[in-house]
Amino acid sequence: MSDILEKTSSYYVVAKNETSGTWELDFRKIIFLEIDNDTCTISFPKSACAQGHLLTIFMSKDKDLLTERKLAKGALAGVVAVTGRIISLNPINDRFHKAEIHFTQFDSKEWEAIKEHYLSADHSQ
Repeated sequence: MSDILEKTSSYYVVAKNETSGTWELDFRKIIFLEIDNDTCTISFPKSACAQGHLLTIFMSKDKDLLTERKLAKGALAGVVAVTGRIISLNPINDRFHKAEIHFTQFDSKEWEAIKEHYLSADHSQ
């Protein structure tokens, strides 16, 4: 697994907890920490998830596409979505978890492009 370690990128990231039906739309609260072929580890607000919950992560270079109203309508051009189950949670601090997510639904070609983008950002700094 490759460590991303909070590298910045040109993608905005939001998420929906499919189990609870709640959204996390603040781009600053979701950070990729590790990324792999069918898993990722993110920093995520403690109040927004629990182990075993199903989470959909939405990524786009256009933050205007990442609104609850637009995403609720379904697939959008310019938005990559991956859905997975939270398989482990470890506290980072009193506000954030380190959440490991195993994907259950995703387009492998789209995810590979995201992964390569993050990995190239990791190596360029």
